[in-house]
Amino acid sequence: PIVNLVPVPPDEKVTAVLPVSDMDNHACSLLFVSKQGLVKRTSLGAYKNLRSGGLIAAGVADDDELIIVRLVEQLQGDLMLLAHKGQSIRFDLAAVPEYSRTARGNKGMKLDDDDFIVDALLVPSETDAPAMDEEEEEEEEIDEAEDTDESEVVDPETLEEPWEST
Repeated sequence: PIVNLVPVPPDEKVTAVLPVSDMDNHACSLLFVSKQGLVKRTSLGAYKNLRSGGLIAAGVADDDELIIVRLVEQLQGDLMLLAHKGQSIRFDLAAVPEYSRTARGNKGMKLDDDDFIVDALLVPSETDAPAMDEEEEEEEEIDEAEDTDESEVVDPETLEEPWEST
């Protein structure tokens, strides 16, 4: 258990454990996302001087909690926040400002009172995506050609007979 290696106060919990090989890499940062939609980045170098009692990684309000921590190696691509009720937002990762360790961050998504963030995805930009070779491109063209099924989404309330589950 991680609590045998790192002293964790009883009112706190470990959100993430990330393997890092170079703490002096100034191009890397940590991305923090809270349950209420706050987002911030902090330079990885801000965490290299650890104390035996630990240090504050991110400021969090009493009615909020840190739920996601990701290692960001490049500021290319987008950040996508996903909420419990199905709402989502996607924006440029470079738009997330870099703050000090104790800062709370910026509002990444406005949520209803009873909604909360469930995940945050780092979406690579199109230039970061691996290039397809000729064989993969041919397979994709075949798949697109076979996809001729014309279907539509229908509201079940507009159907003449009510839909029944079995």
